[in-house]
Amino acid sequence: AELIQSFFMHLIGEFSVELLLALIEFKQFHDLMTGDEKFMAGIQEMISINGGDTRISVNVLSRICLAQKLPKSDIVYKNHGKYTVNSNHIVLYLGIAHDLFN
Repeated sequence: AELIQSFFMHLIGEFSVELLLALIEFKQFHDLMTGDEKFMAGIQEMISINGGDTRISVNVLSRICLAQKLPKSDIVYKNHGKYTVNSNHIVLYLGIAHDLFN
């Protein structure tokens, strides 16, 4: 019983680390997209064309501040070359989102 409890505690710890790493990568991805003025203008245009509200709401990720010295995610920052960048970078961000999902 003690061995299985130790194993469960190990799994709980590992799961928490995975969640933390995922949050960091999602935040870095969010910052990359929202910092791209051309992309954000394209999103605003697409929303407007489709009759939606063009005000982009502030979400939870906007309120999180990561340490500046935190290593950058390879998925978010290092794999840009494998995606074709179209005029408003949508293909690039869809590719990065796909990699984050996998």
